[in-house]
Amino acid sequence: MCFSNVEWGSWRQRHHHLMERFARSHQVLFVETPGMRAPNLLSAQDLRRMGRRVGRAARALSQPRGQVVANNLRIYSPLVLPYHQMGPVRRLNTRLLLRDLRRLLAARDMVNPILWVYLPSDLILQVIRRLPHRLLVYDCADAITEFRHAPADLAASEGRLLDAADLVFASSRPLVQRCSGRRAPVHYVPNAGDVEWFARESRRAAQPVDIASLPRPRVGYVGAMREWFHWELLEAALERFPAASFVLIGDSEVPARVRSRPNLHVLGPRPYAELPGYLGALDVAMIPFLDTPLVRCTHPVKVYEYLAAGLPVVSTPMEEIRHLAEVDMAPAGEPFLQALQFRLSQPRQAAAVERRQRSVAGESWEHRFAVMTSALRHALNASRPALAETAP
Repeated sequence: MCFSNVEWGSWRQRHHHLMERFARSHQVLFVETPGMRAPNLLSAQDLRRMGRRVGRAARALSQPRGQVVANNLRIYSPLVLPYHQMGPVRRLNTRLLLRDLRRLLAARDMVNPILWVYLPSDLILQVIRRLPHRLLVYDCADAITEFRHAPADLAASEGRLLDAADLVFASSRPLVQRCSGRRAPVHYVPNAGDVEWFARESRRAAQPVDIASLPRPRVGYVGAMREWFHWELLEAALERFPAASFVLIGDSEVPARVRSRPNLHVLGPRPYAELPGYLGALDVAMIPFLDTPLVRCTHPVKVYEYLAAGLPVVSTPMEEIRHLAEVDMAPAGEPFLQALQFRLSQPRQAAAVERRQRSVAGESWEHRFAVMTSALRHALNASRPALAETAP
């Protein structure tokens, strides 16, 4: 049972890739995030998010065994009250969540499951403490306490999870350091990509109509754009290269001053199955991130997808991808713009495309999954008996 900090329908991340692979041979219940913070009722984005959650929860009522998305993989969308930080609300949410999860586990004959956690909130910890389980795993995919809306008590609850976990994975070396010194050893398992699929489909797929008509050269970014995205750097690139088409694909909050640029094309989110076609239509891919504590712990999945599609990549510095020789890493400002200019001046060559694809041939989710399942089997063999359930 996976306690996620994202929704299943969100941008595909580590969570999705791993749980789909577990579901090939095991029952998987994916518990979508109940949220980390109180919604802002004056925010249109928060209101839309609340509407989606209510809609998913309403559909879940008609699917008592969970929403089926693949063989052995079911999604549960918890409907909880906001303002988790208030004691009475947290206790009520714990009871509601436990009631539904016990019912779902019983319906799937999932006895003493492995609990796989991405969201170390106090609410999730209260639920975990009351669910019998064989093993408790924390897969630390991000410096979650550094997100803009992280609650003040998240660092403390993450510490309690680390003290209780039987097995810990971390997607970057800084995260390994943050998680070390607790009960369980920390295994460094970096992110990866569906590299074979992106390499194959980026060649086969036709260019989507909403990008095929854009003038070349085309510079693209694929992924979410939140507090880590360097809008000033993008704005400087838009001004420096007015003849280039800059394409943003993903969920974004584009500042008005940037959106008004004539050579910026904000396409919004696109289905994962269509991404190889979009990458195949680009000339250069970019990762313009700010230098923040959150970004310093980041290991971007997109870099493997870019390179698997054969694209030259220009990125602001990130320690976790420094080993990738095919990535041009340059600080924000003039060095980044010069690196971008160099890549835009280079013709697309088949030999360079193949070289980039070879550079990430071993960076697959299949390989990462094999490493994690090996550690999981070892932990299961050494695990303590399933925890006895305690009263809420």
